[in-house]
Amino acid sequence: MHTFLCPSLKKLDVNHCHELQIFKSKSQKCKEVIPFPDQFLFPSVKVIPKIEEMSLSSNDVTKINNGEYCDDDLYAVKTLYLGCFHDELDKLPMSFLQRFTNLETLHLRHSSFREIFSSENVGTIMKLKTLILNGLKDLEYLCKEKSEMATFLPSIETLHVHWCSKLKNAVPSSSLRLFQNLDKLYVSNCSGLINIITLSAARSFLKLRQLIIYNCEMVEEIVADEDDSDGGEVAFMKLELLTLDNLPRLTSFCKESFSFKFPLLKTLYVLECPKMETFSHGTLSAPKLNKVLVTDDEWRWEGELNTTIRKLFDEKSP
Repeated sequence: MHTFLCPSLKKLDVNHCHELQIFKSKSQKCKEVIPFPDQFLFPSVKVIPKIEEMSLSSNDVTKINNGEYCDDDLYAVKTLYLGCFHDELDKLPMSFLQRFTNLETLHLRHSSFREIFSSENVGTIMKLKTLILNGLKDLEYLCKEKSEMATFLPSIETLHVHWCSKLKNAVPSSSLRLFQNLDKLYVSNCSGLINIITLSAARSFLKLRQLIIYNCEMVEEIVADEDDSDGGEVAFMKLELLTLDNLPRLTSFCKESFSFKFPLLKTLYVLECPKMETFSHGTLSAPKLNKVLVTDDEWRWEGELNTTIRKLFDEKSP
């Protein structure tokens, strides 16, 4: 039997190989892959702790938690993919994630989580910067209204939400402290969303630079007033890029008459939004904006943003 050394291995991605055990059990020599019956993935693999990117299934997580696998290599991982949590009772394994002390990106995919963060799995992952939710068909909440999330994810900067058809709100008020340093928010193909963020979330995104929303067929507004506020000002102080693409029911950025300020906004895409009559119903300030991309190769500008959007709507109306 030959020994295959992988001293520079940085990425391990194994999906839907149900008969394959990724790691060797502690009863065998640590860091060698177990062969499945009559076949070998590798005769023997020694993986030194340099793996930076790894994918694990629910079964893998269970075995690691039960002490069946050695976990010496977990500490170097910076990007982790978790998937195939198909039991409706499955919850995000927070205690397991805390073993990844250098984790920067967490990608949750193709699982049946109904909630990501709850009071039962509160913890601290100080270095996590990117959270990606993809294909979580049963996901309804990032966290429920009464969850205690005081210290979790203080440094997260990027949030992706894709193909989560039952999600109620991309960033509800209950999770604002999770994303106080959010820099980029991407949302797509979430057919259950009617709005993207609440008014209180919008007022909390002091560092948000990019907001990209596309292919969400039910979205009617981006910012929603969840508590019937009397008005006031909402300032996206750092926002530089805003993309609204293929949102067939979008009527405006916000249905209420709030004042919106975008002091740094330079790039705005409004594509395939046929029902968008105006951008804002209240006072609007975007001093650095001087054009709007309305097709793949056409920029328009009618002196200011609301006038531009209204002109486009009038041109499309019968």
